[in-house]
Amino acid sequence: MFHAALWTGNAESFVDLHPTGCTYSEALGTNGKMQVGGAVRTSSEDWRATAWYGDPTSAVDLHQYVKGAYLGSIAEAIEANGVIVGAVFDSSGSRRAVMWWPVAAPSLAVAVSGADLEISFITQSGLTDQLESTEALGGDWTDIGIPVSGTGGKTTIRVQMSPGREGEFFRVRRFQ
Repeated sequence: MFHAALWTGNAESFVDLHPTGCTYSEALGTNGKMQVGGAVRTSSEDWRATAWYGDPTSAVDLHQYVKGAYLGSIAEAIEANGVIVGAVFDSSGSRRAVMWWPVAAPSLAVAVSGADLEISFITQSGLTDQLESTEALGGDWTDIGIPVSGTGGKTTIRVQMSPGREGEFFRVRRFQ
C-alpha cells in the first residue's frame, strides 16, 4: 500500500494526503498551492485523478468531471495557473491525454418561495452549468433539471421542496 504525501524539506512538514476510503494514492505534481495525482477507492480498482490543497480532507475527485466511458484517470502535473494535465483510460486500456482547467465557481443566491427554493447564479459565457443536489456531503450528486448554457446572465432554477428534502445540499457544476 502507498500513500500520497507532501513535505517541504524536513520531517516535521510531512503531510499524509491519503484520502479516507481509498486503498492507494499517489501525488505526482504540485504548483506550490495544489498537489495532483490519483487515488484508488476501496469500492473500485480504477485510479481516479485527484487534486489536494495540502491535506487529505481537501481531496477533489477530478474524474467526476471526465466525460465519456473512461474507467480511470490520473493527474500528472499542474501549472502555476491551475491547469492540470493527465490521462484517462478506457476499458481496453487505451490511454488518452486530458486537461482540467480552473473555472470560477458560481456564487449561489437562495430564496424561499412558498414551499420551494429559488436558486440563482450568474452563468459564464461559453460554459455550461448543472444544478446538482445530494443528501450527504461526500455522497453522490444528482442532476436537477437540464444543463444551462452560459450567457453571462442570471439564471434562476426553482426546486420543489417536498417532505424529506429539508437536509439537502446544492451545488452548481460548471463545465465546457
